[in-house]
Amino acid sequence: MDVAILMVAADIECPQPSTRSHLVAMRLKGLQKLLVVQNKIDIALKLKGQVEENYNQITEFLKETPWSNSPILPVCAIQKLGLDALL
Repeated sequence: MDVAILMVAADIECPQPSTRSHLVAMRLKGLQKLLVVQNKIDIALKLKGQVEENYNQITEFLKETPWSNSPILPVCAIQKLGLDALL
């Protein structure tokens, strides 16, 4: 594998326990590249400031990892927002 995709829900706090586990697995596999997909932005947009807060949580969580400069792509799968950029 060249890259991993980490899906993070924008409407809940990051990191979740599974998010931590996925990064441990990536580290064990020696993966160098990560793309973070911030999903459910449609729900998070209804909660004032939630998208930005979640984004900040993601960047803080990744800050001390090899993936600190990974791109974070906001998407809404249901409304098909950001899917073109993801593909």
